[in-house]
Amino acid sequence: MADPDAIVVKVVKVKTPSADGTSDGSIVVIATGGSGFYTYQLIDADTGFEFSNLQTGSVEVNFNKLPSGNYKVIVTDENGCTGEVGPIPLEELSLDVAVTDVKCSTDTFGKLDITIKGGVDPFKLTWQPKGGTVNGPIDVTGRTYSIENLAPGDYVLS
Repeated sequence: MADPDAIVVKVVKVKTPSADGTSDGSIVVIATGGSGFYTYQLIDADTGFEFSNLQTGSVEVNFNKLPSGNYKVIVTDENGCTGEVGPIPLEELSLDVAVTDVKCSTDTFGKLDITIKGGVDPFKLTWQPKGGTVNGPIDVTGRTYSIENLAPGDYVLS
């Protein structure tokens, strides 16, 4: 008799909450391997609190109405074998910007150091001088990006 394949759990979609304090985030996972029906547990990765526990024959499950936080999903098959994925960060998206001002009004040595917080990769960034031409979208790998050689003025990031 052959052993069943190990259970593999993958996150296929994440929607971050629309604002701080809201509970409209979601996580969609799929499970493969194991045997029989699956039981899915959604757990707060920081506290161990169990948000949801459901049994289904489906390989894809959507957990809805989630607040910001760190989650993990544990899947158990009918033989008691488990697989898990996490932590899955669910945080609203925000930008932290550090500004390096120019020293003279004719300089073009200004700089914006941008750090992306929350959200889910991949990210795209656009920027423009206020009232000027839009630059981007730029694919941001990782969570930091710098815009250099800027003239004095106001800039818009999105």
